[in-house]
Parts: sequence; structure tokens; C-alpha cells
Amino acid sequence: MVSLIAMPIPLMTGNVIDNLSSPEGTVSFLYQQVIIIICLHLIRYVLSLIGKYYLVKAGTRASNELRMKMIGHTVDMPMEFIDQHDKGYLMSRISESGSVGSLFSPSVITILIGVLDGLISVVLLFRIHWKLALIVLAIIPVYVVITVWYSRRMSASTRKVSESSAEMAGVVFETLNGLEEIKVQGAKQRYISRIYKKTDHVITAILKQNRNINGYMESSALISSLSGAIVLLFSGIMILGKTLTLGDYVSFTGYFAKVLGNVQAMASFGVTINPIMVSIDRVREYMDNKDEEFDRSEVLVEPIHFVDIHNVSYSYVSGNKQRPVLDHININLYKGDIVILNGANGSGKTTFVKLLLGLYPVNEGTILYNGMNISCLKLSDLRRRVSYISQKTYLFQGTILDNILPNGRQEQLHYLRELLEKYELQHFISNFPDALGTEIAHGGANLSGGQRQMIAFLRTVLANKEVVILDEPTANMDAVMKNSVLRMIENESFYKILVIISHDPDFFYLGRKINLGESSREMVESSYTSN
Repeated sequence: MVSLIAMPIPLMTGNVIDNLSSPEGTVSFLYQQVIIIICLHLIRYVLSLIGKYYLVKAGTRASNELRMKMIGHTVDMPMEFIDQHDKGYLMSRISESGSVGSLFSPSVITILIGVLDGLISVVLLFRIHWKLALIVLAIIPVYVVITVWYSRRMSASTRKVSESSAEMAGVVFETLNGLEEIKVQGAKQRYISRIYKKTDHVITAILKQNRNINGYMESSALISSLSGAIVLLFSGIMILGKTLTLGDYVSFTGYFAKVLGNVQAMASFGVTINPIMVSIDRVREYMDNKDEEFDRSEVLVEPIHFVDIHNVSYSYVSGNKQRPVLDHININLYKGDIVILNGANGSGKTTFVKLLLGLYPVNEGTILYNGMNISCLKLSDLRRRVSYISQKTYLFQGTILDNILPNGRQEQLHYLRELLEKYELQHFISNFPDALGTEIAHGGANLSGGQRQMIAFLRTVLANKEVVILDEPTANMDAVMKNSVLRMIENESFYKILVIISHDPDFFYLGRKINLGESSREMVESSYTSN
């Protein structure tokens, strides 16, 4: 509609020129036509602003919704997929969702509307002078051929830019995550060199892409200039021959510019839309990856009272290589059990726990919860019943209370205060500037390792899940905090089955100890009695 409003302007401009060239020309006609032209421009201006605002708004919402879906899908991805890619790479892939908003950009919509605009302009060109119009039509195929040729060349280069940029983001993210270690090792140059290498790949891909874009733009400009010169030549001959008026020429060049502009825009649609379509294709490819709930539909109907780990094996895969970690593990866990997993570093203790949580699929054997195979269970239902504290305790930004009570239920706050008093942990909380209201930095960076572990442990106690798994839960705690943890494990009913990974003999008396052999081929169950 915006385009159609401006459609009469070239014709009106030609009429003004002819009127002024004629002995019968009047100033009133000039004023009248100029006022109408100004009004049409103003109306087009207002409508264009309103239309573009709503287009951008729709595009922003669409890309944001897709971004949130991609983030949610990433969270639901199997850990095997996530471990294969740097976090920066995943972030870069998610950011490609912004390309969807480009489909709603004013330039793309203008190209689509330009189809109607171009057709009307062609009709008006024939109305003004059909011979000149035929010359214009002969030029159009040249634009199309050049555009198609460059569009095909750009597709591969655009995909290469996206992929190499994602890989570079992964290396940068890894470097930023390990800044402390890089400083301590004095390894700045080595990691910067890795980034430079990835940057070179990105630059090469971008230069190739820009070479195609610049080639297309310059070729289009050349054809446009030559076309204008050809039209001027034939128009000049016709004006001299009195078969074309000066006003008709002005009108014709106005519509010719519209046709040429719209044909160029439509022909370049492939070039314009190519990067967007490549990104959308990569988003679709990313979203097509199966999430970890794929083909899982069963849920536990009763509380967990029995876990059977039968003949379980697991190997980490890297390319064509496999690294066996667990080999034919057999363990039974019953309601009321406290099991302490012990073994040498690399014996597969943490991997075993991740198999229990469904973070990794079992390569061989079965894990049964209440007789139901974990491979069929909905993991969201399972994890609602299982709590896990990993060696690398991660806290989220927010207050200490937010991290201990993520659901913020008032009755839990009362229980938390009882625990703090009962196990003499008031000093632990009071040492923070704002007690439970103290803000935690990203990842808990402003807390010590022991403080992070205690906050995570309190969260687990209050969660009151059926199966609780603790991986070296007191490794960074002082003796006083560790004693509080041991007493809570003995006296508080926050689990039905408790699995503790620990090399600390202070835990051995709590329950039966299972040693994973150095190669995980043997498992030894033993009891431990404290002196």
C-alpha cells in the first residue's frame, strides 16, 4: 500500500514538465501538482514508519521465541552431544536464531511488495512509450542471470562463515573460562595463538563471502548505468524526432528507475535471503537433534525402593577411539541403604553416578528403578526423585537463600532455620555480609569451595528426594562443617537411598563400602568399622 501511494508521482512530475514547456502552462497547475506530490510523500512517510515498526516488532518477537526454544532444546540435549561441543560453539549456534527476525525486516518485505510495484510500473512504461518499454524488458534477463550466478556462489561461503565463527566462539569461550589457569601456567601465547588460527579461518571465509557480494553489487551497478545510458540515447533520438515529449521522458525514467530497482531487488532476493536461509537451515538442523527424552514415556508410579545395576559397562567415545571406564558393574541398592563408593581416580565413580542419573546412556547392561529400565523412563520424572551434588558445585546468581530454596516455600525456610540452629551453622550464615540475603556472583565465584559445598548440601537436605547422590561432598570443608554434614546424614531423613562417593575414611562407617577396582573389572564390597 505504501508503495502504491507513491506510484502516480513520476507521471505527475512528467505532466508538470510538459505543462511548464507548453505556452498554456499555468502557475496554479504547478502549485496544485506540487502540493499533491508533497502530500503523497508525507502519507508514504508516515505509513512507512508505522509499517516498519510493526514488522520489526514481529520479527524481534519471533526470533526471541525461537531463541528461547533453542535454549530449552539445548538444556534437553543428551550430555554426550553437549560434551562434544564447546559451550561457545553452542552459544553461537543459538545466536543464529536472530536471523529469523531478518525475514521480517523492511528490506525483505519491500522486495516482496516490489513485485506488484514493478508490474504496475511496467504497465505505465508501455502506456508512456511501448518501444522504450521493450528495451527495458530486454535488460531484465541480464539482471536475473547475474544474480542467480552470484547467489549460488554465496551459499557455500555463507555457511562456511557461520560454522567457522561458531568454532572461533568456542575457543574464545574456553579461553575466558580458563583465565586463572592460563595466568598461572603463563600460557597466554599458546591460547592466543589458537584464537588467531580460528580467526584466520573466519577472515578467509568472510573475505570470500564479501568478494561475491561486492562482485554482485558492482555488476548490478554497471548494468544499471549502461541501461540508463541506452534509455537516454533512444529517448534523445525520439525527443529530437518529436515522438516523445520531455515530460514523458521524465515520467518514463521515473518508472524505469522503479522497474530497475524492483527487478534488481527481486533478482537479488536470493543474495539477500541466502544468509538468512542458511542460518534458518542451521537452526532447523540444530533443533532436529533428538533430545534426551526421545522415545521415553514411562514414569515411576511408586517411590523408589530398589535400584538394580546389572552388568553395566560404559566407554567414552572420541572420534574412532573408545576409552572403557566401567566394565560389567553389578550393584543392588535398597531402600534404607547408605552406600559409599570408593576407588582410584579414573575408576569410573563419577561416570557411574551419571549413568544412574541418565546423563549418559548405558552402553551395555541395564539400570532398573523399581524393575523399570532407565532407558524407558522419562528423565524429568526420574530427576524429580533423585538429587545429586557433583564435585564441581555450581551456584546460580541470586541470593544464598535463592540457591538453597529454589522453590522458595515458606515451610522449607522454617526447616532451614531449624537445621542451622540444630547443627550449629548459624555462624556459617552470619559470616556472610547479608546472611541468607547475600548475593552470589556468577558460579559462586565470591564464595570458597567449602561454602559452595555447604549451600549445595543444605539445598539437597531440604529437597528431600528419594535417592541422594553426593560426590566428595566435604572435600573443601573444614572439620567443623564436615562434622555438621556427617551428623545431618545420620540424623535427618532426607533420603531413601544414599550414595556417597568419597575417599574420606570418616564416611566409611555410615554404610556399606563398594570399591570400584582400578580397571573397574572387579568390585569389592566391604564393611568398615571406625576405631
